[in-house]
Amino acid sequence: MAGPDWFSSFMKRNPRLSVRSPQATSLSRATSFNRANVELFFSQLGEVIDKNGFDGSDIWNVDETGVTTVQAPSRVVARRGMKQVGAMTSGERGTLVSVAYAVQALGNTIPPFFVFPRKNFKDHFVQSGPLGSAGSANSSGWMQEEDFLSFLVHFVKHTKVSPERKVLLLLDNHSSHISVRAVDFCKGHGIVLLTFPPHCSHKLQPLDRSVFGPFKRMVNSASDDWMRGNPGKTMSIYDIPGIVRIALPTAATQKNIQAGFQCTGIWPYNCKIFQDYEFAPSQVTDRPDPSGALQQNSSPAHLPPGSSPAHLPPDSSPAHLPPGSCPPYLPPGSSPAHLPPGSSPPYLPPGSSPAHLPPGSYPAHLPPGSSPPYLPPGSYPAHLPPSSSSAHLPPGSYPAHLPPSSSSAHLPPGSYPAHRRPAPLLLTGHTAPLQLTCRPAPLLLTCRPAPL
Repeated sequence: MAGPDWFSSFMKRNPRLSVRSPQATSLSRATSFNRANVELFFSQLGEVIDKNGFDGSDIWNVDETGVTTVQAPSRVVARRGMKQVGAMTSGERGTLVSVAYAVQALGNTIPPFFVFPRKNFKDHFVQSGPLGSAGSANSSGWMQEEDFLSFLVHFVKHTKVSPERKVLLLLDNHSSHISVRAVDFCKGHGIVLLTFPPHCSHKLQPLDRSVFGPFKRMVNSASDDWMRGNPGKTMSIYDIPGIVRIALPTAATQKNIQAGFQCTGIWPYNCKIFQDYEFAPSQVTDRPDPSGALQQNSSPAHLPPGSSPAHLPPDSSPAHLPPGSCPPYLPPGSSPAHLPPGSSPPYLPPGSSPAHLPPGSYPAHLPPGSSPPYLPPGSYPAHLPPSSSSAHLPPGSYPAHLPPSSSSAHLPPGSYPAHRRPAPLLLTGHTAPLQLTCRPAPLLLTCRPAPL
């Protein structure tokens, strides 16, 4: 196993390497910073620059950062072996004030804009801040739609922008930045807005690359100095503009600002600034491919081979269904003769005949109150031979559709001959299709005692 001596020798052999503290990068940022998003952004940036003839003096970047009343303690010198080293802070949990800052590609800046967590803004809130500072207030202290509109007024005041002298303002796509009122204001004052792709500002925004990092370190250092210069006093939100006034000139130097625009490829314009290895984290993800999911949803291949929409196996029959369930519809040409005795065949399609039923079957096995299924025209009883007699019908049975000229004097009271061709009947009320069977002799139809 490699030890400290090996690591020290390894670093000496590779002077180009150094030990750094990495910045936390969320999964959303890692996956969103991909070549497609970056190429689209630079394509739009190039079109805007060429269309309006912008140069470095016309390109601006604006963003917000938070400054809290409780600073992160800086490093101190302590005796070796001490397990805990403390540093005094202003409180347990601080109150945050948002600071909006705009920088130009050539290194120029405008005074910062503060958003205080108060109901109403007073001018004395920024009295100790940098010269020309402005601000607003809301209950949260975060940038909101009204606050960004106030910042745009502050921006127009210090940049002298107009519809005749347009500028390009680069910013993230926070909801407060792209509201309808903000977009209309920018159109009326010659401000061309271009937003970064979502979750890509850590790579594409100049302020994040070279200004806000040094600014946060200088804020912590200035807060430590303030705590030492004001012993026993708690820092408030009204002291933050004074802290920013000390920290900002050291961090937002012309060199740092120009380096931020250059390392992002915004100015000078360089759409090939990022190498392939910088897009590598976006290629590793456990999220499913959207195109594959769409193809899978649009394909009917979810059913197993040989299965039907009724979800029955190929060799299943109505006899396998539980009591009270209805078997599926049989296609034209199929016969219920293959059903086992006692099972109920489904609806008979046009053209099918009860003659397919096995000899010896009869409808007498139907339970009381049940009704035989609907038989289409031509299915019965026209196929009976002329010699068939209907005198065998039991009392009380009858077909309900005899022509007016028919006679039933030779039949028992209340019965009618079955060889007359009836009109189609649709009988309902049964829970499952019932079997209609016949004798080997002429087909007899047993019906309910009362008319249907």
